[in-house]
Amino acid sequence: MQQSMLVNGPNISLGEFFTKNYYPYIKSYKKTYSHDWYTFYKNLFPSFGQTNLCDIMSRDVDIWIAKQVSAGYKNSTILKHLVLLKRIMRVAVRWDFINSDIAVNNHRRISIGEPRQRFLNPKEIAQLVYSCYESSHPFLGSVVELLILTGARCGEIRLATWSNIDLDGDRLFVPISKNGKKRTIFLSENAKKIIKTLRFKSEALALPVSLNAFLITNPQTGRPYNDFQAAFKKARDNAGIRDVRIHDLRHTYASLLVQNGVTLYEVQKLLGHSSPNMTQRYAHLNDTSLKQIVNNLPTFL
Repeated sequence: MQQSMLVNGPNISLGEFFTKNYYPYIKSYKKTYSHDWYTFYKNLFPSFGQTNLCDIMSRDVDIWIAKQVSAGYKNSTILKHLVLLKRIMRVAVRWDFINSDIAVNNHRRISIGEPRQRFLNPKEIAQLVYSCYESSHPFLGSVVELLILTGARCGEIRLATWSNIDLDGDRLFVPISKNGKKRTIFLSENAKKIIKTLRFKSEALALPVSLNAFLITNPQTGRPYNDFQAAFKKARDNAGIRDVRIHDLRHTYASLLVQNGVTLYEVQKLLGHSSPNMTQRYAHLNDTSLKQIVNNLPTFL
């Protein structure tokens, strides 16, 4: 039977469950909880908001997916919306509002193909970093270089405070990462030099560098930057590398590690991936070293 059965309490709509139960819960641990609010009310609520949890059926999910395709959403975006719906329903099952979430898991397959991967080569890295330092943005060059040297997510650098930095211990602590867990980013000597440069720049601009101050403060607002996208795209275009995204700097960090003999397990830990599946995308980058290992096998005859 596709339809989920109510376990206890009166029927409750998906919208009511999200607002009164799910959202307060994720706010207690998820860093990007506001994204869930926006995605829910823009993409899920129009189709499911007034529907009782126990009345959502597989055909409803298929129809919803088809509507998003017709609206022009990419499959990768639709999948993100679907992940949120599944997460909400999974919590509803765990809290005994319904006894099954099979309806939102028995949908038609959504193919997104191979994940996009773009790695900068040494020449491109030099061109990009130079262009970013030439930018009118006071911190862009340091940010981009730091992202390449640490593999940090942009938000982890953007929202870091000086209290998160331990230069003596070669570490940057992330209180809440993308997956809701804390993690440690290890700092090389070059990365620490950039952080020291950030302090000098901040002091020169009369920006706060106390422990509770942000590592990078917008001089105009006194708050962290919302993002670096506009300045990055301009610098990227000036460098003649128009297909590079800020997140590709994280991919580049991983590729440099693998090509220098770092194991995938170590890359997983350095990137803060909770699963080795995320790191496996970089496996093909060590083909050269694997070929060399094979060639080094002894001759037996």
